[in-house]
Amino acid sequence: MIQKCKIRFPLRFLVTALFVATILSTAVYASANSISATIVEDGKSRTVQVSSTETQDILEEAGIDVQSADKVTRSDSDGIVIEIEHAVPVVLDTGSHVYKVYGSKDDTVEDILQQQNISLNANDAVDPPLGDKITKNMEIKVTRRLTVTLVVDGEETEMVVPVGTVADVVYEAGIILSPNDEVSPDRYLKAEDGMTIRVSRVEYRNVTVTEEIPYNTIEQKDDTMYTDARVVVTEGKNGSRTVVKREKVVDGTVESSEELSSTVITEAVDEVVRVGTKRRPTGYATMDPDGTLVDHNGNVVEYSSYISGKCTAYTSNGGYTSTGRKAQVGVIAVDPDVIPYGTKVYVCSPDGKTVYGYAVAGDTGGAMLSGRILADLYYNTTAECYNFGVREMRLYIVE
Repeated sequence: MIQKCKIRFPLRFLVTALFVATILSTAVYASANSISATIVEDGKSRTVQVSSTETQDILEEAGIDVQSADKVTRSDSDGIVIEIEHAVPVVLDTGSHVYKVYGSKDDTVEDILQQQNISLNANDAVDPPLGDKITKNMEIKVTRRLTVTLVVDGEETEMVVPVGTVADVVYEAGIILSPNDEVSPDRYLKAEDGMTIRVSRVEYRNVTVTEEIPYNTIEQKDDTMYTDARVVVTEGKNGSRTVVKREKVVDGTVESSEELSSTVITEAVDEVVRVGTKRRPTGYATMDPDGTLVDHNGNVVEYSSYISGKCTAYTSNGGYTSTGRKAQVGVIAVDPDVIPYGTKVYVCSPDGKTVYGYAVAGDTGGAMLSGRILADLYYNTTAECYNFGVREMRLYIVE
């Protein structure tokens, strides 16, 4: 006879079994929902299990940090394959700016410069060389250089120098300047390609010299001597003095000097000369551009004004004029309302070629009173009167 029996499990064993079963079922569920993705980072490949098919989510779950300069490509033709090529950071120093740029692992120094639109001149230098491949945090330095001509100490040298000031060029050339030396153009100006820079050696020195003191010439006007006559009254003699000068010497040549002090050794003696002011007689009167009237004897006529008009000539047998004066050469007839009696005049033609000479208003006549004639000039003979006729003359008032 078979007996039925019941198998009893302890409660603790039952709970444990249920917990294991739960874990196993959860693992099977998770495995069924995971996604496999291949990531190729800078040429190194690895497979990761992720929960999303989005590229950004996959990279985040894989712990990969991607920058904007990095190159990311994806292919789903044979499962999810994401390729990442991290950009290579380099430091670019152009001389005027220093900044960070990015390139690819296969880029060269030249590629970086081209990508940044940096063109090079023939004299420019680049370190590292253009053909070198870039590496992480590499420093690329571009040194701009110029061709200049340096003139110093009598020598002219063409140089290739970095961009900078004129002073930088002089320093680059190893030129030592003294405090007084001069640089042209100004040492603080920016150097330019093709510029000529001149260094002038400058020194200052004090010298003592003996100099002549030139005598002065004093002219004394003498109206008794003709204008071409000069008479030395006192002969002039040069003096002498010692002079202390401060000289500026540029490249061995005295460029300027300044007088510091002087001592007279011998005083100069002035020369005194008498100079004639009288013009030689020409027989006619002249009028200078400044209005100076010179008579036919070369004397300057001091006049206040003159009157122009037609003049005639008259003569007599040695009689007397209307004013009681003796009729003679030098006495002329006028309208006393125009030229008062007793007025002294000098009479000549406007061009000075016809000269009557000095005269006095001492007679009158109908022609003068009527205004038809300015003056009637007295001559000794009838022939002289006919020869004179009627002429345009000037009466210069000399009184």
